[in-house]
Amino acid sequence: MEEALLQYLRAYAPLTALIAARTYWIVLPQGYGNPYLLLTRISGLRDTTFEGASGFSQSRVQCDAYAQAYLTAKEIARTVEERLSGKTFTYQGINFAGCFLDSERDTFENEATPVKLFRTSIDFLIWHRGV
Repeated sequence: MEEALLQYLRAYAPLTALIAARTYWIVLPQGYGNPYLLLTRISGLRDTTFEGASGFSQSRVQCDAYAQAYLTAKEIARTVEERLSGKTFTYQGINFAGCFLDSERDTFENEATPVKLFRTSIDFLIWHRGV
């Protein structure tokens, strides 16, 4: 699921217009600029019925949009929402049976670094089946 979701987002022209291909899982590679999008699978479960495993999994995926301007971070998050929210699709052999926006929050990363970044986090509950 992780590889397919990453490529599905990178293939979306409105998102790449904002951040190029700077979409990654968990950690930004050293030396890359901003703005960018980080994905983190923060929880998951495998669906079962009384007959056994259904083959579906649910993943909570946190999408963190980072940018030097607050409105840019919001625009990136809204573009990800546009790409995923309420959608069902199959991509690279993975059946994404439903993507549902669950929560949204804004923060400011004020660490001891020269570049201060705004962050908009949106969480999706994603039902998927496949490799």
